[in-house]
Amino acid sequence: MNEELNRSTGSFFKPDDKKDYTAVIIDRWHAAARARCRMPFQPPPKPVKVIIAKPKITVPKAKIGARPRYSFNVMLGIFQLNRLGTNEKVISCELSIPIGDVRRVLKHETPVSNKAWILAQQTPLPSKSEIIGKLSKEP
Repeated sequence: MNEELNRSTGSFFKPDDKKDYTAVIIDRWHAAARARCRMPFQPPPKPVKVIIAKPKITVPKAKIGARPRYSFNVMLGIFQLNRLGTNEKVISCELSIPIGDVRRVLKHETPVSNKAWILAQQTPLPSKSEIIGKLSKEP
């Protein structure tokens, strides 16, 4: 193993070998007591390799797609994402909606889209993953 001298502390630095040495350390504590009691020799335990599983972070992706008309919930989700500070292009990519449709909805010119916009301004803002999760269930 390549040992490098750590210049700041003057000690040798060994990279982590991803093993759990707890059983080895405890066995060394008890080794002197076993020798005093004249117990027969026991080989020391070997360190156990630890595998750290990285959690998979999955962001739900809503595939709304291009439609002639969007439902109230889709418009509400677009307004909430916009209120979170998400760009039009990002909303378009995450929801699979054409960017022209996202811009048209964000103008809130129709009475239904105006109601959705007002509701998005009045209600507490959910997280981005909650919004996309709700929109992914949209038929």
